[in-house]
Amino acid sequence: MNKTLKYFIIFCIVGLGGWVIHLQMKKTEREKSSIYIDNYSGSPVKIMYKNDIWGKLEDQSSIIKKDLNQGTHILHIHKMDNSVIDTFRINIKKENNYVLNLFGGMTYYEGELIYKTKPKDGVNYPQKKERKIIKSFFQTSAAFIFERPPYKIEERSLLKMPTTKRKYLRRNNQAW
Repeated sequence: MNKTLKYFIIFCIVGLGGWVIHLQMKKTEREKSSIYIDNYSGSPVKIMYKNDIWGKLEDQSSIIKKDLNQGTHILHIHKMDNSVIDTFRINIKKENNYVLNLFGGMTYYEGELIYKTKPKDGVNYPQKKERKIIKSFFQTSAAFIFERPPYKIEERSLLKMPTTKRKYLRRNNQAW
């Protein structure tokens, strides 16, 4: 085998290996889920994860968003003076969004907006349905989390009455 061909084959194998590693890292990056931590306790707290400060919630209405890989994780809730208040063992099963409701202090409503297009103007008007959630930790597939969903969306379709659905999650004290 000639020397140039030998180096070309080695180069191709190394390049392929690098590409496989790149794809694996991208897959791991996509497997992270978002955790929305809602502090409605009335006290500032910090979240400890693996003996490090993972997040601080400075006041009673703070919400922070963090990312975690799939698996079981233990989060410790501390007062700002480092005394432990609570411990949560959470299990992230798949790519999705989760809410950690510290001390069960908040009630949530997960709703679905059903946009139906009126053929004459091409604008979608929502119909709202909601379900009440009173849990300390739960999964949500909402597209709009703690933010107002749009009143209308525009989509072009060949169908006369297409329907588009979008989920949202809101706190009890968020009136829309």
